[in-house]
Amino acid sequence: MENLAKKNGSGIEIDSLLGHWQFVSVWKQNADKEDKLSSSLLRLFSASLDLRKLTSDKDFPTLSLSNTIEFGPLLIRFLGLGGIRGKQPLLPFFFERIELKLGKLVLINRLLNEPDEKDMPFFSLIAKSNKDGWLVARGRGGGIALWLMSNK
Repeated sequence: MENLAKKNGSGIEIDSLLGHWQFVSVWKQNADKEDKLSSSLLRLFSASLDLRKLTSDKDFPTLSLSNTIEFGPLLIRFLGLGGIRGKQPLLPFFFERIELKLGKLVLINRLLNEPDEKDMPFFSLIAKSNKDGWLVARGRGGGIALWLMSNK
């Protein structure tokens, strides 16, 4: 699947990525089996990714991102910007801000430094099922993640 996406493109377009994605599983680089511990922890912490389209005439960024984990009333959220490039495509992004909340109480709300473009994290978008609502991508570190679209 990944080799086909590299060669022919995945066909994933920006509008099909918009919404709330719930983390399901992760595989470490060069591993054939799911990393059960990391996957279980990320599900326990309700790891999610929200993608929203920006109204901008620029090429980049074109998306706002929110990456969140929750544990009871504790919430950690990274807020940033990104966009898609190329036919596979790549989704480079960066986080501008981190928030730490306990219920409605904001404990930390701090700006983050934007990395150089060459140092930005990214997801290489491998495949997406509109019918079943899943998305598979490889991160900059080489691991693979699987998300499911959520109605949240």
